[in-house]
Amino acid sequence: MQLYNVFGFPIVRDQLIANTVLVAIATLLVILRGVSRRLRKTGAGWDDAFCVAGLFHTYGMLAMQYHYARVGMRYHITEIPSENAVVIAKMLMVYQIVYYNAMVLAKFSYLAFYLRIFVSREFRILTWTCIGFSAAYWVGSMLQVFLICTPFARNWNPTLPGHCANQNVAFSTIGAFNLITDMIIVALPVRFVWNLNMSVATKMGLVGIFGLGAL
Repeated sequence: MQLYNVFGFPIVRDQLIANTVLVAIATLLVILRGVSRRLRKTGAGWDDAFCVAGLFHTYGMLAMQYHYARVGMRYHITEIPSENAVVIAKMLMVYQIVYYNAMVLAKFSYLAFYLRIFVSREFRILTWTCIGFSAAYWVGSMLQVFLICTPFARNWNPTLPGHCANQNVAFSTIGAFNLITDMIIVALPVRFVWNLNMSVATKMGLVGIFGLGAL
């Protein structure tokens, strides 16, 4: 297997640098979250556990991105050894699993935080419903990884007899469902916050804080 310079292509270099910076920022924010919990003596909850677990998954994603570059990302498939292409294809299967885990853990962290601070029965029912949708997103994503090609090894060896479903359609469908659930989760507390007995400025501030999740 041939190894390449991870910064050989400017676009790959820029992606790796940007993702490294974002993961570093995420790590800092999680650390500050823990410090805040300790200073306020509120104790950790499920939202914190999901947050930390999701962060560790992003470490795995970043490590795989660097290894992708190491084994030939951005090169044309005809320009790299066949064993490199097999490694990249196999890593894609693992990357999908880690990515979908990270996504659902982030959703669960948000929703667990909602359950911690909101006591309204209606809101809690809606939150648990969102948890169910998020879990369904994760299950569907995992099934796609393992069932899209028959036999499974055809994911990295297309010469084997069998068939694969349209991966572009699968990725687009899962991505759309991921985006929809994210927007629902971010928008969920807006109506309940707006109905609280507090000044408009305070309500707008709270809505803005929850709305940061749209980023």
